Amino acid sequence: WKEFVDRFAGVFLHVIHHTGHARSVTLSPQDTDDLLADVFLAVVANDFEILKRFRGESSLATYLTVIARRIVVHEMSRQRLSEALGHVKAHSSSLELAHAGDRDGVMRIENRELVD
Repeated sequence: WKEFVDRFAGVFLHVIHHTGHARSVTLSPQDTDDLLADVFLAVVANDFEILKRFRGESSLATYLTVIARRIVVHEMSRQRLSEALGHVKAHSSSLELAHAGDRDGVMRIENRELVD
């Protein structure tokens, strides 16, 4: 397994970066690590089913590149859908703006009480 990981981790990382660039997705190091883990989890899933389905019609590197690309595209699409539906964490700057709006609302209420 260690030899497999050493041999193909670079290929998978290249696929991740290339796919992100092709889809105009900025990947943080954490995103890259998560996608790499997703690819390796898919390889070991169901007792290495992906490797057992390899028929030798291409090189193993080519076969795994196609598999990795499909996994990465699927995960990126799922992430974009989650973002579109609002199922991701808000950026801290957005939270600060929201809290600033809350303070303005509190000030308006206090001023209204003064006017009343």
